[in-house]
Amino acid sequence: MQAQRAARLGLLWLAVLCTPAAAQVSGTNLLRCQVGNQPGLTPRNRQDVYDELNLDGAFDQAHVGVRFESDRESEQLNPFAGITQRWVDWSDGLGRVRVGNFYALLGRGLLHRSFELPGVVLDPVGQGTRSAFARAMDGVLTEFTAGPLHAQAFSGAVAAEQSEQLSGAELTSRAGRNARLGAAYLRSKSSAGSQEESGSGFVDVDPLGVLGVHTVSLPLYFEYAQTNGSVGDWWKLRRGGGTPHALYASSGLLWRRLGLSAEWKDYTDFSRGLNDPPSLVREQTYVLLNRNTHVLDARHESGYQLEASYGLSDAITATANVSRAAGARLNRYRERFVELRFAPSDGRAWEGAVFYDQGEDRVSALANSHVLGASGGVRLRAGWSGRLDLELQRAQQTHGALPATRFEDLYAALVVSRADRGSLAVSWDRTSDALVRSVFGGGGAYLHLVNVVLGAQLSPRQEATLTLGRSRGGRACTAGTCYQVPPFEGAELRLVSRF
Repeated sequence: MQAQRAARLGLLWLAVLCTPAAAQVSGTNLLRCQVGNQPGLTPRNRQDVYDELNLDGAFDQAHVGVRFESDRESEQLNPFAGITQRWVDWSDGLGRVRVGNFYALLGRGLLHRSFELPGVVLDPVGQGTRSAFARAMDGVLTEFTAGPLHAQAFSGAVAAEQSEQLSGAELTSRAGRNARLGAAYLRSKSSAGSQEESGSGFVDVDPLGVLGVHTVSLPLYFEYAQTNGSVGDWWKLRRGGGTPHALYASSGLLWRRLGLSAEWKDYTDFSRGLNDPPSLVREQTYVLLNRNTHVLDARHESGYQLEASYGLSDAITATANVSRAAGARLNRYRERFVELRFAPSDGRAWEGAVFYDQGEDRVSALANSHVLGASGGVRLRAGWSGRLDLELQRAQQTHGALPATRFEDLYAALVVSRADRGSLAVSWDRTSDALVRSVFGGGGAYLHLVNVVLGAQLSPRQEATLTLGRSRGGRACTAGTCYQVPPFEGAELRLVSRF
């Protein structure tokens, strides 16, 4: 409540000091309309309209922002309309103060990471209200920079819940361009009165850069965090005995066409609400691999990720990745991935890639998965281009003590587009997955799902996307963050406007 009052006072104060003539207003609007429903639900032609409006007013060194969201559906079961974010931001060359809704990051997210995924609309399974993907705070954020020192501090409530108060701070110091040291602190207090305190320390350094070597890069990062421990306990870097902790380390080597990277994680009882430790999973753009991305369990998980890439020529790059993690109750995740990518060159108007992936993820009941795929695109005359993607997966689903069942997924997509005009995409999803077939009530050995997507650039600041068909839903991952998308049958129109 105090943070909300402060935000309202800040908005009023800024409105008094700044005249409308001095303001520069910009904004974006996302309108999503659907006609259809999830398979098996009635009415089958339900109509949904979701709208997200973001406005930003600039007044010299200050900004005022507001987000308005509304969600309506034809049955009027869960209508919603209201302001979901509002903030005032003031900054100069050294400092910054933000009152209202904000996002913050401490270290690499071991203690705290509040963020949003622009353009992603969460659609809960069932009849829940749709909303923008935003893990926001509601309170006050301050930042200050003086020479090599940078400090930030914040205090507020989790915007979506208002039941937990978080206060955090971070201090970092640079030693030249190639070294940075930092420490962070976070205190959380629930409405029931329970309180936790966490601290972390990290170092980010390129030792070769410190020594003046610039032909080879060797970035190193190490961060350790602990909850409800003394300073002495923190220095001991305890990893056992049930001590809540999180350890993340990474190293790399960049030399000419060779790139190497290695990451390690060890997390125990470190699911702190709005924290997001690195998951050490390769971010995949391929559809079938993205759908099966491993979701981190920070309560108990340890493992590593190793990756190597080498430029065989100016247009050919080979990549290999190995990831592995072990969790609670014998949960295990492992993945091996290889890719050969061909980039366009001066004498070649096409590009492409082939890949192979093998692994398992017992948390997702996925075992003995093999995925093979290829993609390619070509540039044509007058701004036209085309792209074709083919992916095949054969895997097993585990069912506890029962025998595992085999299934197969085949994905194909063809896209034709013209620069600054629009695109036409047709995708075909064929699966023998019994769980997916039961959702759609599909008979036979395979379920076929077809989608047609029309994209149009209506103006330099407005674009529309129309999707027709059936989508299987499931897990989707954007920028390393995964969320659930419900299955859908029908049509969807997305209109994005910028002004």
